[in-house]
Amino acid sequence: MAEFAKMHQSLTDREQREIRELRQREEEVLHRMEKNLREIRGKLDSDQEKLSELQKQMEKDALTFLQEETARKRRISDEGYTLSLSEGDLPVGIYKGPLQYTVWRDMRHSISPGTWLPFSD
Repeated sequence: MAEFAKMHQSLTDREQREIRELRQREEEVLHRMEKNLREIRGKLDSDQEKLSELQKQMEKDALTFLQEETARKRRISDEGYTLSLSEGDLPVGIYKGPLQYTVWRDMRHSISPGTWLPFSD
């Protein structure tokens, strides 16, 4: 009974640790995603302003427009930003694979197989 109680406690502890880690990772990912979303919205606002400026410039004569557009494209290519909501891969790989094996490997260290007595017939 004592060994089963140890195994049960070990599994319960492991479950609680996994749940805490998942919640912590969830909070971290959501925080990064919210931060990135704010940046994306800011860049979208900036791009909308640039679009509005472009529409105003299109009303100018063709030569002036092309000269200003060429200069603007150079500035944009120098910025070279990448938009991403999650900024890279999410760490889901650590939860793939045989969870039962890793739990059993951890659990076997918490039990004492040497204290078991063989059954006699």
